[in-house]
Amino acid sequence: MARPKGKSQVAEFLGPEVVSPILTTAEVARYLRVHPSTIYRLLKSKELPAFKVGSDWRFNREQIDKFVSASTHLGSENPNKRKTAKAVADLSKS
Repeated sequence: MARPKGKSQVAEFLGPEVVSPILTTAEVARYLRVHPSTIYRLLKSKELPAFKVGSDWRFNREQIDKFVSASTHLGSENPNKRKTAKAVADLSKS
């Protein structure tokens, strides 16, 4: 079997069932359907759980899912009241 070259060939080689628990900034932006600058803004304000590998940010998919769940929960309490991502992050810590 030939060795895969490039990301798309590696993805084909590994198959769709292999999903990494660690995401890049671009992957999180696509996952949350927001612009990458939104991700960086949340990182700067320490509202989004992440860690650095060298100079690059990485995200644990499970923590991102908890962040989304907490955001969804907060949004359903009172649709007229705006919730900050910091409030969402505080909930995910409990």
